[in-house]
Amino acid sequence: MMITLTTDFGWSSEGPGIMEATILGICPSAKVIHLTHEVTPFSILEGARQMECVVSIPAAIHVCVVDPGVGGARRGIVIRAPRVGYLVGPDNGVLAAALELVGGAEEVRSIDNQSLLRQPVSSTFHGRDIFASVAGHLCTGIPFRDIGATLDLHSLVPAPYGDAVLDAGGISAVVIHVNRYGNCILNVLEGELFNRAQRCTRFVVSTEVDELGVATLVRSFCEVAAGDLLLYPDSYGRVGMALNLGDLAAKGHVQLGSRVLLTYGD
Repeated sequence: MMITLTTDFGWSSEGPGIMEATILGICPSAKVIHLTHEVTPFSILEGARQMECVVSIPAAIHVCVVDPGVGGARRGIVIRAPRVGYLVGPDNGVLAAALELVGGAEEVRSIDNQSLLRQPVSSTFHGRDIFASVAGHLCTGIPFRDIGATLDLHSLVPAPYGDAVLDAGGISAVVIHVNRYGNCILNVLEGELFNRAQRCTRFVVSTEVDELGVATLVRSFCEVAAGDLLLYPDSYGRVGMALNLGDLAAKGHVQLGSRVLLTYGD
């Protein structure tokens, strides 16, 4: 079975390799995929956005370790969800956004079974000792009930963002990811925005700091000229905003968590 890893450890850290080795030590037949280890350090918001992306790939055991509360009171959990498979990680909201896209969870369990953990459990490396270890055991086919007690879905820490607010005047959104090109992904559902495209294809884009200009809603970058501001589908069900062949984040002073207002322009 496939196991994916998403963390804020960085590619230069030994952490991702140690997690993979831990998994393979338990389940040598596991197929480990490193999705990214470049989540902004400590950013539960960006980690949650990255976990949304696993909805677009085959069901697997998806491990996320963006865990600024490691060693504290937060729980370790495993979520079984339709289309996704399993989500493994801390109960800090980083797994919750993906559930919104698949209509919720089938079952949630707390990680209680000490026999599934690497002993002794470090207070600072739960990625290895808890989450990778549990993922390895899941990959061997242990019953889900062996993980631990059943949890009420409503008891979980919610995602760090909801969906954008759409009303008659426009759209109030938040930046949930900034990629290496300076494109800014918003918590706007693609379907919500493109369903309104018959009414409006141009939006005045403003942040809390400045007005960035008028963006055209398009399907691909090649529909606008170099340097033009645009809104586009981001391939994972959300909407991005960008400068074609430019760095919007740098030029517009937009960053992770920035609030954005899209006002209908026509």
